[in-house]
Amino acid sequence: MKGLGFEFRILGPVEVLHHGHRLTIRAAKLRTLLAALLLDANRVVTVETLIERVWGDDAPNGARNTLQNYVLRLRRLLNGAGWECPLTTHPRGYAIELLADTLDLHRFDALVHRARAAAAADETEQAATLLREALRLWRGEALADIGSEVMRRDVVPMLDERRLDALELRIEADLALGRHEDVLAELHGLTTAHPLRERLWGQRMLALYRSGRRGESLRCYHTARNALVEQLGVDPGDELRELHQRLLTTSPALAYVSRPQTRGNLPAEVTTFVGRARQLAEIGHLVRGNRLVTLTGAGGVGKTRLALRVAAELSGEFSDGAWLADLTALPEGRPPEHLVTQALGIRDQSARPPADVLADFLRDRRLVLVLDNCEHVAAAVGVLADTLLRAAPGLRMLTTSRHRLGLRHE
Repeated sequence: MKGLGFEFRILGPVEVLHHGHRLTIRAAKLRTLLAALLLDANRVVTVETLIERVWGDDAPNGARNTLQNYVLRLRRLLNGAGWECPLTTHPRGYAIELLADTLDLHRFDALVHRARAAAAADETEQAATLLREALRLWRGEALADIGSEVMRRDVVPMLDERRLDALELRIEADLALGRHEDVLAELHGLTTAHPLRERLWGQRMLALYRSGRRGESLRCYHTARNALVEQLGVDPGDELRELHQRLLTTSPALAYVSRPQTRGNLPAEVTTFVGRARQLAEIGHLVRGNRLVTLTGAGGVGKTRLALRVAAELSGEFSDGAWLADLTALPEGRPPEHLVTQALGIRDQSARPPADVLADFLRDRRLVLVLDNCEHVAAAVGVLADTLLRAAPGLRMLTTSRHRLGLRHE
């Protein structure tokens, strides 16, 4: 099987290992050729693309023949003592065929993808762990020993951006887990190295604030603003400005609340929520004063995120917390109360209608119930909401839908 036993690394100096033993590639042009192939592993890279990546605008006369000679030398190196070489020839170019997890870049991307899925599933600790594992694959700047101007101009910044995105996501997870003091030194170094990345400044400001260092947090904003004005001639974006205003007013929404102290099943946030303070305040006010509030709008406008943040902020005001039932997971043909009972952790083996079970369960409780994505079962949700609100005076319902449920007291 081609590629068996090989491991290739480009997240740092280019390295090749075979069954754990490092293969030495002394010729700089061979390392550059290997890197050019690895960037498109398992795909044919045309001769023209390889020539551009290896030589740029300085390709020698007879570059095709020279490239063919380099390929021969690289194949001889990878063949080793009879090993099955992963480098193959095709009519328009060459390809390096790799097994899964053979290339560190592929492992990095797979781990980040898994981390995003874990974060979306409210597995924040797992997300942070996966992101740490992904970031440990980096051994310095990508392609650190490659002299190709084309790859250093077009490829290295793109790879570094992916690393920084993963790093910011990992810090967001750490902040969501209450590790604000642990990330302060790291964020100081990152904002120094990347003074134009507003997300890092926002994370540093939030971490300082949650560590009891509000004055330093406010000074960070002015440092960030000065850097943006001096280097780009622009002011900070809406999110950083909104975070600054919240810091000035010591908004309670910025405080870290340990999730285990609050009853409910709301997912932990893995991104800082700034820029919509007015909407959050208005919706919170509506929920406090009304039994049923519905957030409406087209798909993708942020209804779910707003509802979850409002519910999280209100959960401490209700003795039984805040709970989420996502109706997109409702099996076809089943009533919404089926999924709501599951979300609330109700285990009832009787033959009673689920709506009656829910009504009895909620009758003496004080909680916020978020019903998300109601549009495909709006009529049934309306009937259920009317039943539950009549039975449970301590219940507040916050629903999201593309249109209203149509209840009189909505």
